[in-house]
Amino acid sequence: MCIAMSMIITSLSHAVVSLCGNVTISLTVAPLISVPVMVFGGFLITVDAVPMYYKPLTYVSWYHYAFEAIMIAFFKDHGQIDGCQKVNPLFDIECSTGLKLITDQDFHVDNFWWDFAAVGAILVFWKIFGLISFVWRIRSKT
Repeated sequence: MCIAMSMIITSLSHAVVSLCGNVTISLTVAPLISVPVMVFGGFLITVDAVPMYYKPLTYVSWYHYAFEAIMIAFFKDHGQIDGCQKVNPLFDIECSTGLKLITDQDFHVDNFWWDFAAVGAILVFWKIFGLISFVWRIRSKT
């Protein structure tokens, strides 16, 4: 999953640089694409806490699918989590077991293979988009 994520980011970078044509501009544009997708992908806030008008960013976020797959892979078969209380006064989540932690993050165990397919589809999209934008940039220069 980590290799697929690095390939997606590389493909996104190729597409942005090809579209912008200038490294300085592309260094400004790339975070404008990747940061909102990362923030609303489930890292900093749970998926159900994302406001309705930002929900589309959750569905196109490669971070969301990769993070969900990694969380499921690590915690699905994990029983009791040592040192994690059933009711924690500091946090609103109950992370007593691995499955409880997954559901508290608003992830679904059944989506494991769907997450791999989604990351693969997003990778193919950015690869094709990067190639098309690169060819467009080359042909517009000649």
